[in-house]
Amino acid sequence: MEMKAIEEKRQSASTKRNTKWGMNVFEAWCVESGIPCPDFTTVEATKLALLLRSFYASTAPLVTEGRKRRLPEKQVGEYHKNTLINIRGALNRHLHDSDRNIDIVKDKSLKKQMIY
Repeated sequence: MEMKAIEEKRQSASTKRNTKWGMNVFEAWCVESGIPCPDFTTVEATKLALLLRSFYASTAPLVTEGRKRRLPEKQVGEYHKNTLINIRGALNRHLHDSDRNIDIVKDKSLKKQMIY
């Protein structure tokens, strides 16, 4: 039980929220695209890389009135590059939290298959 508590403390509450947010964005994209969301505990790295390539190319934020007021018109319907990098980090943390030995941030063979 003590080890579980130590593992839980390694990430701050805001990091955990960010990881959940990134996963929610990805899962919502899967649903909207009609693509079954992969099981991160078993998905093959190359399959995930190809799926993420499609995700990065086609995902878009929900266009709200607030977003329309804050951003220039051409930026309203797309995520900023830093936001996509943040989502990628969240997905990578989720993989690590699932005890997977896949690193979508640093693995060069996966980076070649993904565009962000």
